[in-house]
Amino acid sequence: MCDILKAILAIKSYVELYQGKTKKQKVNYKNFRHETHAIMVLILFASLAFHISLWPVYGGWKTFMVMFAFGFGFLLQFILLTPVWAQNLLAAAAMTFFIQEYI
Repeated sequence: MCDILKAILAIKSYVELYQGKTKKQKVNYKNFRHETHAIMVLILFASLAFHISLWPVYGGWKTFMVMFAFGFGFLLQFILLTPVWAQNLLAAAAMTFFIQEYI
């Protein structure tokens, strides 16, 4: 799952920082369809891996509730209320921490 999150962060950084800031290209669905679809598939895989890992401990219904609470209770509000530069900074710091933990 950590590799999936690294891929999501890499695509997000490429689109927002390189194409958006450096090349001054407008970041929207029309300009980045393939990248948007790749992110959607990777998020689906990450959610599936998260669900599979929690299933033996919590069962089906509790696992769904944990994912729903995290996704809509924390993650969505964080993304909507935090500026993009802060999201990228926090994501890079978190990924550095997780890479050190798993190696």
